Amino acid sequence: MTHTPTVREKRSLLAEARLLCERDACCVGVQQALRTIALIAFAGGLSRVPAIADSMCLKGGTLLRLWTAGSIGRPPSKDLDASVLTAGFVPSLIDEAVIHETNALLAETFFETMRMRAELVRRPDDVRRMGDAHLYVFRLHVEAAITPSNPRRLSRLDDTSFKFEASTDEVVDKAHLIKLDETHHGLPIRLRAYAPLQAMAEKLRALLQKRRYLEIAGDRPGFQGNVIPRHVMDLELLITRVKPEDLTALPDLFARKCDAKSISLDERTPERFLTPELQAAVRLDCFAHKRDFVRVWSILEDLVGRVCR
Repeated sequence: MTHTPTVREKRSLLAEARLLCERDACCVGVQQALRTIALIAFAGGLSRVPAIADSMCLKGGTLLRLWTAGSIGRPPSKDLDASVLTAGFVPSLIDEAVIHETNALLAETFFETMRMRAELVRRPDDVRRMGDAHLYVFRLHVEAAITPSNPRRLSRLDDTSFKFEASTDEVVDKAHLIKLDETHHGLPIRLRAYAPLQAMAEKLRALLQKRRYLEIAGDRPGFQGNVIPRHVMDLELLITRVKPEDLTALPDLFARKCDAKSISLDERTPERFLTPELQAAVRLDCFAHKRDFVRVWSILEDLVGRVCR
């Protein structure tokens, strides 16, 4: 049975956002904190609609931040990622039931108001862009009205939106899923999600996939290949959450995820991972976030060695 907080139990949304800014050095400004809270509220809304919650699982950067409460030097995510597990995933429920439950959850939890709406901007195979097929993409608009004690003082969140992406072609090993049962900012989340080993395999595949696309696209303007260090930094967190004996399952899981995306593995695969461009980007990111570059890079080298044997 869902517990509805009394007025005395409700939180201040603005106070919660300011606290998040103080606690998380990567969260810059109250508006970014409010967007992060809205994203978590949407995850809570997903968990309150069984038809959606039972047909998908969370993955990606937002999941990592939930695990660590933002303590890993990772900028707040701008989207929420999921994998569709069954044919029971009904897109129309997102902009109907899920948004209704999200807004209800926000109203139950906070004094101030924050409203959201969703629009489906892409279905699988609508437009085949490189690497973007087989996705449902929803644009989630946050229409926040934060009302202090003086009702004349009304501030709005400026043009804040984020994406919810649900992929339909991902290979998901159900043996490596976990059940999230957590509360963040007073917002409960009850959803299935990737276990750390599965998240690690997908991070490695994403790195390789970006590099292979770069080879195909050539000098495509604005395309960074795998020089984005985010995935490598995330591996440092994931390795601490995986038991050493469980790493024996990583090569097979990685190979199946690559096969699902038609990514071939050969003797040049380690070279495609460990590029000078990626190394330079990771070094710079480690410096910016006071991370140990030698440790971060050695973790990547060890994992690449495991999956490329």
